[in-house]
Amino acid sequence: MATGGRPAGRIPGFLILPIAVIAAASLYAAFWLWTKSRIDVGIEAWAAVRRAEGYQVSYGAPEWTGFPLGIVLTVPAPAIEAPAAGGGWNWRARSLVARINPFFITEVKVDIVGPQDLRLPSNLGGGAGSVTARSAVVDLAFGGTGRLRLVGLTLDAAEIVGAAVPVRLEHVKASAAWTNGNEADHKATSIAVAIDGRAIDLPPGLRLPFGPRLDDITLKAQVKGRPPAGPIVESLGRWREEGGTVEVETFDVQWSPLRMYASGTLALDEQLQPIGALTARIQGFFEAVDALTREGMVRSRDASMAKVVLGMMAKPSSGGGPSTISVPLTIQERRLFVGPVRLVRLPDVRWSSSHEPAPPGTTTARPQAVPSGDEADPEGK
Repeated sequence: MATGGRPAGRIPGFLILPIAVIAAASLYAAFWLWTKSRIDVGIEAWAAVRRAEGYQVSYGAPEWTGFPLGIVLTVPAPAIEAPAAGGGWNWRARSLVARINPFFITEVKVDIVGPQDLRLPSNLGGGAGSVTARSAVVDLAFGGTGRLRLVGLTLDAAEIVGAAVPVRLEHVKASAAWTNGNEADHKATSIAVAIDGRAIDLPPGLRLPFGPRLDDITLKAQVKGRPPAGPIVESLGRWREEGGTVEVETFDVQWSPLRMYASGTLALDEQLQPIGALTARIQGFFEAVDALTREGMVRSRDASMAKVVLGMMAKPSSGGGPSTISVPLTIQERRLFVGPVRLVRLPDVRWSSSHEPAPPGTTTARPQAVPSGDEADPEGK
């Protein structure tokens, strides 16, 4: 029989709150450990899939911290090397620090600590170099099935040093987001790409008609149609045959003396070389043509024709700034046409070490430029 006026088995009131707190903390600790184990298994599964594809993947023993506010995963000495068929590129770093909210494990922010070693793909020259940055952050987002749906890279005060590509930049932010659209629909967006960069000092050894510093660049584009899996040349060939294109919403570049804002459509020809039709508003056009001519990139007669024909299209800008030309841009047979004037021979694009585009010769109909609209304005983004 209960004594003292308290029913048998009843918890005293003053103990209820501490017991509830202890129970909630225990449940959260169990949830944190369960989430950590899911991430651990996911990393191993990802590495196993890459190794099966021919990649070499290695990293040190992960360290897990951050409890209770979140999950902080430190991975020492991460490295990945692509097979020869994938370009033979490789990358390694001192360590990665990933920060994850245990309630939203599909979103991950990764800080790359210390310098990185990088070897470019073989079709980009295969040069080796190192990357240092005040801040290097990778943002990742995964879908419900674990498939990567967004990757972003932000570099601040970075320097890429190597025999071929010494580059310094103040800021670059780039991202690619994959959608779940119908792969068979060439009109549906499969990838959305965005790039924003400023104060980029390019390699001094390049033939740069406008000087070594790219002041500002913004790109927003959508890939229409999803390139199928497989070797890159075969994948791009099928994507092209099925009507795949790239819709350029914004291409805004300021590279003194040139300032250009363009939008339009890009695609690939039979040799997997870029073709396209865009409209642009350009400032500093005549100074840019002079610079290209001095570097031997534009023939004198083409430059003279461009100045005569396009000079009649120039309009004074508001506020007394440089004149502006509204003009269609066409890329065809590895040539850039500005209005009716053939201006620059473009370099061949080699998508792999074995890809050798045939010389241009087969003439196809030039794509029609899309209307410029009021948005093509070099004075605003």
